[in-house]
Amino acid sequence: MAEFIINFFGQILFDLTALAKQHLRYLFFGKRYVDDLKSEVERLHDTMESVRNQMDAAARNLEEVTPNVRRWITDVDEVLEKAQRIIHEIELEGKVSCSNVGSFLRFRYRRNQKASKLTTVAVKFREEANWPEFHLISYRPAPASIETATSEKVFESRRQTMNQIIEALSDDLIMMVGVYGMAGVGKTKLVKHVANRVQQSRLFDVTVTATVSPTPNLKEIQGEIADMLGLKFAEETEKGRAARLGERLMSERRVLIILDDIWGRIDLESVGIPTGDKHKGCKILVISRTREVLNDMNSQIYFLVEPLSSEEAFHLFKEMIGNNEPAEGSELAIQIADKCGGLPSALIQVGSRLRNSSLFEWRDVWRLLTRLTADHDDPLQGVLSSFKLSYDYLESEELKYTFILIGVLGDQTCDQDLLKCYLGLSLFKGTNTVEEARIRLYMLINSLKKSCLLLDIDQADENFATMHILVRRLAVSLASRVHHMFVIGKDDQLKELPDPDLIKNSTAISLLGSHIHELPENLECPKLRLLHVYDENRYVRVADRFFQRIQGLEVLDLVKMQLSQLPPSLHLLTNIQTLRLDQCMLGDISMIGVLTSLKVLSLASTNVDHLPREIAQLTRLCLLDLSNCSKLDVIPPNVISNLTKLEELYMRNSFVRWEVEGADERTNASIDELSQLYNLTALEIHIPDAEVLPNKLLLGKLVRYSISIGHGSHWSPKYEISRSLKLKLNTGSRHLEQGLQLPLKRAEELWLGELKGVKNILYDIDKEGFPMLKHLHVEDNSEIECIVNTTMHWASSIAFPLLESIVLNDVRSLGELCSSQLSMTSFSNLRVVKVRQCDNLKFVLSSSMARGLLQLKELEVSQCSSMAAILAAPDVIQFPQLQTLTLQALPKFTGFSSDFSPNSSMEVIEHSNMEVIVAAADVVQFPQLHTLTMQALPKLMGFSSVFRGESLMGQVGSKEIIQMNFRLFKFLTVCDCNSLSFLFSYDIAEGLEQVQKIEISDCVELAVVIKEEAEERDKIVFPLLSSLKLSNLPKLSCISPRLSFLVCQSLRELTIEACPKLENFEFVNSENQKPKTTKRRLQETFSMRKLETPLCSILKGMYGHSCSFDVQCF
Repeated sequence: MAEFIINFFGQILFDLTALAKQHLRYLFFGKRYVDDLKSEVERLHDTMESVRNQMDAAARNLEEVTPNVRRWITDVDEVLEKAQRIIHEIELEGKVSCSNVGSFLRFRYRRNQKASKLTTVAVKFREEANWPEFHLISYRPAPASIETATSEKVFESRRQTMNQIIEALSDDLIMMVGVYGMAGVGKTKLVKHVANRVQQSRLFDVTVTATVSPTPNLKEIQGEIADMLGLKFAEETEKGRAARLGERLMSERRVLIILDDIWGRIDLESVGIPTGDKHKGCKILVISRTREVLNDMNSQIYFLVEPLSSEEAFHLFKEMIGNNEPAEGSELAIQIADKCGGLPSALIQVGSRLRNSSLFEWRDVWRLLTRLTADHDDPLQGVLSSFKLSYDYLESEELKYTFILIGVLGDQTCDQDLLKCYLGLSLFKGTNTVEEARIRLYMLINSLKKSCLLLDIDQADENFATMHILVRRLAVSLASRVHHMFVIGKDDQLKELPDPDLIKNSTAISLLGSHIHELPENLECPKLRLLHVYDENRYVRVADRFFQRIQGLEVLDLVKMQLSQLPPSLHLLTNIQTLRLDQCMLGDISMIGVLTSLKVLSLASTNVDHLPREIAQLTRLCLLDLSNCSKLDVIPPNVISNLTKLEELYMRNSFVRWEVEGADERTNASIDELSQLYNLTALEIHIPDAEVLPNKLLLGKLVRYSISIGHGSHWSPKYEISRSLKLKLNTGSRHLEQGLQLPLKRAEELWLGELKGVKNILYDIDKEGFPMLKHLHVEDNSEIECIVNTTMHWASSIAFPLLESIVLNDVRSLGELCSSQLSMTSFSNLRVVKVRQCDNLKFVLSSSMARGLLQLKELEVSQCSSMAAILAAPDVIQFPQLQTLTLQALPKFTGFSSDFSPNSSMEVIEHSNMEVIVAAADVVQFPQLHTLTMQALPKLMGFSSVFRGESLMGQVGSKEIIQMNFRLFKFLTVCDCNSLSFLFSYDIAEGLEQVQKIEISDCVELAVVIKEEAEERDKIVFPLLSSLKLSNLPKLSCISPRLSFLVCQSLRELTIEACPKLENFEFVNSENQKPKTTKRRLQETFSMRKLETPLCSILKGMYGHSCSFDVQCF
């Protein structure tokens, strides 16, 4: 114990002694502390200056200094400032006298103590500067993900495309989205708007972009992406960089990678971009000029960016030229903007050139733009160069020549006419038939559409190769420079052909509505293969000896010309393969018979009234087109049968005076002659009298046909199909056995009129179930009772598996479409059902048929006096694709499904003080419906609804539930429904977020549009409503009893007429401003194109008289 006490107090004494020594040093050895401090301060200052120099270098390199370095600099500045104060105190110590020794010692003690501690701190900070983690004092920040377009508005015509792209990017099942369009159309700009939107909505954590270019460099692509991610590569090889980039991208949870200007397939893994299941949060947006590239990249969905509308194009052009448009140039500005074809790049390029320009410069630009060929001084040279790049990347010379030939023939050329030229020029090597050549041509045209060098436009009846106005200028320029083809358009002012030396070596001449009045004598063009003249005004004259020195001509294409007499020199064209005289005014054409080398003869839409016997000499003819020759009454016997090599014969809306084979003194052709055309694969023909049909009509080789048999108007197919058959046989169905069985079985479109003896289409016409039929049209028939009756024996258990549309019009005996149970694959492809004037029909669909209509998009039922319901019986039915529903003139219609059986289970749903009786099993679902038309439904009671998630349940009549997602609704028309007292509940109205047009008229009992709610609502918003019409509603007193006003930001058309009781309601386009009540202000606020209120005592102040209706506009 004594030893412990000694050691314990000994240690205390030792520590006290050491502490005393330290304090004594502060009093008597101050100079050493001060010297140590000065030394450390100098060393720390040098270290800090070195760090500051590195920070300045980092700033010059646009690098960010790390936060710990910034804190170190701040702390060191504070330490140095304190040290300077102490050193300053030491310097003053010798100059200041102190009479109080005690105070002086205390001051000196504290100063030296501070100096000692500060020296320790200075050493610590200097040593920190040498730590390894301090060596990296700065870093390069990741650039902004992508240059956004927040300052520029999105063109309205492209807003829907932008929203669809964002929706696709939001889909967890879609990993790659494609955007394509022609050069200069604004694909990149649109995608920048998309990137901006997804960044603002935080759909992705990171958005990066890389430009691929026609000659992709993987290292550059990797570098662009890495720069945006703030990643630096230490690896030298592409493979090593790809691995590092992949690791970096995998570290992001949600990342969008935009690959712009891509021209061919690239291996994303070789770049380092994870795909598929490797990183489900990584989405890829690919931008290209061609759809084919998007397919090669395995894009799951792609979107076409089209040119701007005329209105948007002119608005952009005005923005580019500013306020410097010459007073005389307003009309010229519209014309120049139109010549830019809606391409933003062209509008910007021309508009920028014309800013601050004189009227003479404007006129010169207009002159340059109207020329078909572009020179080096063309104002759109840059745009045309970008088109040229697309042309250069076409995969074959055949494709390039097709592109040029389409441009030479016009900006819009029918595919069939293009085929005639191709056959005449023998361009398709390796094709042995016209059908093979057609397939090849369609493939080439489709490839040009995918490359966006042709516009992909839907045509109502025929297919056209349509070229953008600026793309065609490139095609014509290339035709001139590369292939010596000479083209004169209607905007050219030439009134005669140029100097012969300029066109002597031409391989093709195309005159398109030009001002040239005559094709002169002795034109010398020994290399000329194609002559195309489109004489819109019929004043081009062809000299008699015009063809003397162009005897190598292979295609003579004269359209809309006045040719009362064919030029005598025509017979010299011994090498001619195609002669096309469509829409010409012709006289005697017997001379054509000497052109025995002809393969194609086209007289479509001419005034020819008889076909000369000399035509029988054209034994090499493969294609004869007599379409729309409405005056053609005479085709001598055996002329057609003599054309033994004929593969395609077109006589739609043409010759109909067929005679019976073997008749005495026959003066016209017979149908039997067709059986002698053993190579015939395409036929368009109208046979008004079925009695002229032979007992056996051999048409076994037909690949494409449009055959109309029976009296009635001539008929043209309405769909893009290959095989059409129209039958109207008043004399009975025996003719169906006379050579028509094969066309019936293979038909894609079938039109049936009156057919004696046919009651069941499936059983009486084709027991195999019409396996190839796509469109069925039955009209003006009094005998057909059903479409399918499976109780009768038939060969197949599947009916109409490919049928896309069925139209039933005035089928007076029709009692039902399907009389019994069907397989699920029957009618499984049906998209359109239209039933009109079928007065014996009480319902449209049986339950078994309805359950299979998963593809149905449009349903129309109108003018059926007995129609009570759409469905034959209550059931749980879903129409997942139905978009348009039209119910018109149905006096007995009470609901979507017919009456319930007595044993049906019932359920009562209480809603809005009403009892709605529904069957538990009776639910009809329309999740995609966006257009609803209800007209002349006198027994329709209304809709009452309750929410089920996003869907709505509505009661029609008093017996069923309808489920609809009203949030997709766009167009609603209600007319002449005299039992309706209201239209919507508030809940439904509140869900009409997409509604664009509402029209309510002639509903005599309608008192309110939106039904009264238990609680008062101040407003309801229709953000996209652009048109509202309320007409002839005598009891309509308000929009809603407890609703103050409608907010309609997009309202453009407002019509209120014959609503005498309408009062106390306000329309606004915002929620926070004061009302304005003048008509002028209303139109300005809503940018209205139409405003009509002639018969209502409303809109106070609008016409200068009092009324009880306020219009609130901001």
